[in-house]
Amino acid sequence: MGEMNRDNARKIDGYWGTIDKAVEYLIDCRNKGESVCIDFNGKMLYSADVTLESAYLQITGLTPKESNSAIDEISAAKTDEEKQSVIEKYNALEQKHIDEQKKNAKQIDGYWGTIDKAVEYLIDCRNKGESVCIDFNGKMLYSADVTLESAYLQITGLTPKESNSAIDEISAAKTDEEKQLVIEKY
Repeated sequence: MGEMNRDNARKIDGYWGTIDKAVEYLIDCRNKGESVCIDFNGKMLYSADVTLESAYLQITGLTPKESNSAIDEISAAKTDEEKQSVIEKYNALEQKHIDEQKKNAKQIDGYWGTIDKAVEYLIDCRNKGESVCIDFNGKMLYSADVTLESAYLQITGLTPKESNSAIDEISAAKTDEEKQLVIEKY
């Protein structure tokens, strides 16, 4: 049997219930020398390198301890204000983890063509638990927190909808003056 890694992982379909049970299953596979992966709520977990910590961070954005504390504190909150305060506390912790991932992101060189394709690639990396970044027209996009909306705003200064409207209006313009008016509008 060759070296176990993500590239030679066989996808297993099933239902594991909790993150803990899914990780337990994957570690059991790893101990048997089986390179497998599972889809847990859209996130790919691999027997080759899964840990309880990495799985929780990938799925919830928090460590196992933080995730359990958040659930306990939200359950114990008596008012909406208390609940909101707990949510904000854990959102800040999640952001701290995202910032750490961005700091340690591996830069990937390549050509993705469109913003949409670049974002699709980065989200796919995020779902696999890979922290990477790409340079798209001089703007750094990170798998840790990219969204289609944030990428468009960062690269074009427009939302995806505004960007598509601008392209359509420029295409429809018949004269250079009309084109210039559309450009100035956006």
